Amino acid sequence: MITETEMIEIINNKTYSRQELTQHQRFVDFKLWMTFMNKINRDDLVMQLFPHELKLDNETIVKPNISICANNIPILIVEANHCEKKFAKYQVCGVPEYWIVDQSTNLVTVHVLVGGKYFTTIYQSGDAVPVGLDDKLAINVDKLFKIDYSTQKN
Repeated sequence: MITETEMIEIINNKTYSRQELTQHQRFVDFKLWMTFMNKINRDDLVMQLFPHELKLDNETIVKPNISICANNIPILIVEANHCEKKFAKYQVCGVPEYWIVDQSTNLVTVHVLVGGKYFTTIYQSGDAVPVGLDDKLAINVDKLFKIDYSTQKN
């Protein structure tokens, strides 16, 4: 078993180094996680923010930026970077919704599982990203990536 602070993931019994998160990415993740926590009112969900381990099967332990699980089954996963191996694993394991929140391009790529295959939509400035868990909730892309440092104290 790997520790939560180690930047290592295991996919199909193979070890991979996980990329460190930037301060900006941590802030974006935190804003998104807080939105989920405040807007999705379901007692059956566990919402976790990095660092945490998520065991997908006996061969795979990942450390997503955000995971939302129901009965220990991931139903929405958010990552900062695209990883083909994780994409394939999430698809095979039946994760219904997989987001890639890319701070370098300010794009949110959403993969929705339909019939065992991901269908992808890319959201950009001016868009609102619908959240599959709550049909009344949509995340404003511009607000997600906007960081106002003027309100922070030194």
